[in-house]
Amino acid sequence: MTEGFDPKSLITAVFVPSAIFGIGQGAGAPVVALLARELGASVPVAGVVVALVALGAVIGDLPAGSIVARLGSRGWGSVARS
Repeated sequence: MTEGFDPKSLITAVFVPSAIFGIGQGAGAPVVALLARELGASVPVAGVVVALVALGAVIGDLPAGSIVARLGSRGWGSVARS
């Protein structure tokens, strides 16, 4: 391990936002499925819609990761520590 690196700093920067996103995704999935059913989709189609929402989140992480890699996480460290 390198000196000066504190693994506890990853808790607020990585794990808490990931947990919040996962909880929100899990809480929203049944609502999306019920809304698809209400709009006339069959049960299998409603399942595909929920899967596509999750797939869109994964695919959206790719450009977001490259943007953060290019621009850096300027300003976020001070927000998380205050």
